[in-house]
Amino acid sequence: MEQDVSWFKSLLYASDEECLFDTDELVSMALTYPPILVACADGIMDNEERVVLATMARALGESDGDELTEELKYLERYASFVKLATINDADKSRLLELLGAYCSKDPEVSTLILNSIYNIAEASNGISSEEQNVIDEIKLKLNIAIN
Repeated sequence: MEQDVSWFKSLLYASDEECLFDTDELVSMALTYPPILVACADGIMDNEERVVLATMARALGESDGDELTEELKYLERYASFVKLATINDADKSRLLELLGAYCSKDPEVSTLILNSIYNIAEASNGISSEEQNVIDEIKLKLNIAIN
């Protein structure tokens, strides 16, 4: 697992020193990748989808009393989400493979991912055919039962 987290961190940061997040936070950020794919399904991440991603970035934060640090982490999470939207196909496949392994170990992860992908798909005028195609692809690659 540590090797997987290290690889994920390298997708986002040039060096470990740049990263503000611990392992659990990085795993949580990786779990947002499927909804990011759905948001980009039609080639445009619209404002409603951006708001959902921003809300997710904010929700992943833990308040430790230091508002400045938490705000910085929120901005870093959102920037990371935007960066993940542009990763190459090989990295996309590897990340989905890793997420599929997490789903197979913990059904709650599958539920979390399903909820998040449908939430973002419905953010703007319902689920488009492009979004549904990406949702079906995610379910297949993560081996999540198709409902």
